[in-house]
Amino acid sequence: MATFELGLITSSAEEVLVGRQPILDRNRQIFGYELLFRSNQPASAAPFDDVAATSDVIATALLSVGFDQLVGESTAFINFNRDLLFSNLPQVLPPKRTVLEILETATVDDALVDACRKLKALGYRLALDDYVGDERFDPLLQLTDIIKVDLPGTDASRQRQIVQMCRRNGTRVLAEKVETQEDFERCFNLQYDYFQGFFFARPTIVKKRAAPANKMARMNALREANKKEINLSALEAAIRHDPTLTYQLLRYVNSAAFGFNKVESIRNALVLIGDVRIRQWVSLAIMRTFGHSKPAELMKQILVRARFCELLSVQAGQAARSVDFFLMGLFSLMDALMDSDLPEILSQVYLSDEPRLALLEDQARSTSKCIFELVRGYERSDWETVTQISERLNIASQAVMGSYVEALQWANRFEGL
Repeated sequence: MATFELGLITSSAEEVLVGRQPILDRNRQIFGYELLFRSNQPASAAPFDDVAATSDVIATALLSVGFDQLVGESTAFINFNRDLLFSNLPQVLPPKRTVLEILETATVDDALVDACRKLKALGYRLALDDYVGDERFDPLLQLTDIIKVDLPGTDASRQRQIVQMCRRNGTRVLAEKVETQEDFERCFNLQYDYFQGFFFARPTIVKKRAAPANKMARMNALREANKKEINLSALEAAIRHDPTLTYQLLRYVNSAAFGFNKVESIRNALVLIGDVRIRQWVSLAIMRTFGHSKPAELMKQILVRARFCELLSVQAGQAARSVDFFLMGLFSLMDALMDSDLPEILSQVYLSDEPRLALLEDQARSTSKCIFELVRGYERSDWETVTQISERLNIASQAVMGSYVEALQWANRFEGL
């Protein structure tokens, strides 16, 4: 078991997996991320408690990956079992940006209440995880800032009672496992404050209607950028029809990230980028213009997913096809971005057969499908899936996490361009 001491933090876990799940507010803007950890144990090892694994690796994970890399400027939600609430570990975390989640398995007594009171005095916020109205948690309610309700495990009547109690006490309430727009709307109407889940990455299919002219121009540019054989003249003409897109592309190419001398024409910009990257950068720029009415976290997830797929393809020995994997990740959430069917979207752009089938067919068993499922498993902190697929692809667990962190860093840099 790990030894935690303020100022000297060690862990018995040699390898760590760390992921995050988004938490959005009522405006569908990012409020924070729940950080989930697991030590990498051999598949043959005896089953282990996820809470114990978290206890063993949390310090190492935060120090090796970096707090800011994981949550940016938002809030971190971190599970703490009873023992950890009595330790010095919370004090290595920034109080104003950390919510300590008290697990539903914790034994509540005077000692725990006193420990929580001391943490509150230090400036930490407290959350009750998977709360269902159990009276044994009553002594902690006055100290609790946020109550988390597990949607699948709590019926509508009980949810309503919990939300009303929180309103009376001035406590915020968070809905966990919000996976669809319908879930979000129901919880929004019940007056939840925060929503944890991937509902924002689901499309809302609306009745077909004529697309605005600027959207049609951008779709035309996207189509030209993703033809099997790129015609620079046709792509340049398509981009010229959208002054905003022209400005954005020139700004990207003239940024320090490229290191070119001043580029003033679309044609020169496309030539300098080169055929291999044209699909990436033009697609990213165009898709970014589609995301203004969507939660910012959706575009962040698209960026991370695309780069994560690309980096994993290199780890899996597919470096020559890395652009295809990047585009697979990029287009995989385009239905949510455009509120349209994915098959229809993919029919309008070029994507190699294998990654296309990986997105459209559940039964596909290609390298592309494995990488796509590995990425989706990591996004949800489904460590069993991550372990199984990484072993199948012969990718070390630490290489998977390293690729994930690098994808986060790249997405953060791209957002600043």
